[in-house]
Amino acid sequence: MSRSSVVPWWISWYTHRPLSEFELHSPWWVSGYSEDGDGRGLTIIVAAVLAGSEEEAWAEVLGAFDEPRSDSDIKRRFCDEQPLGAMVADSIFGDRWPKAEWMAWSPQDGITCACGCERSAR
Repeated sequence: MSRSSVVPWWISWYTHRPLSEFELHSPWWVSGYSEDGDGRGLTIIVAAVLAGSEEEAWAEVLGAFDEPRSDSDIKRRFCDEQPLGAMVADSIFGDRWPKAEWMAWSPQDGITCACGCERSAR
């Protein structure tokens, strides 16, 4: 996927999977907790991702789990495309969504993390 074909997305989901099995190379936060109809604990996660479509954004989420996952491992909350100019470099960070050391956000440059991977600034 070329950098020019991606746009920012705010995306959120519920998961019962342990976060130790999850590594998304985009800014993400635990925004709360809930439980499903069976009383199983769920973590609510929100993230900013770059993707070419809504399905690609969801594929980023599912691909961040250690083992191949399917939609049965998450419950989609929302996936909202954002104008590129609305989510400029580091504009997503603040009191509600603090910037962790590994996080970076510069969608115009395709940079979504600072861990040293291919999505990091060089």
